[in-house]
Amino acid sequence: TGKTDAYHSVEIKDSKADDKQTDRLRADIVRTIDNGRAVVANIAGTTTDTDGNTHSFEGGHYISVVGYRDNG
Repeated sequence: TGKTDAYHSVEIKDSKADDKQTDRLRADIVRTIDNGRAVVANIAGTTTDTDGNTHSFEGGHYISVVGYRDNG
């Protein structure tokens, strides 16, 4: 992969990702990290984190992903 096509945008337009979209997103992130690259994600709307806390990002919130654990 060349420098000009290393990154691309993927959008989940639904208000909630289904299992297939979640699995694809996880696989894309794991593959990107394994290839030595980072991911910039934009979370928009309201979401619940892994601790069960709710967060609202109606205007969007960017996060960088540089690693993962537990096989993704």
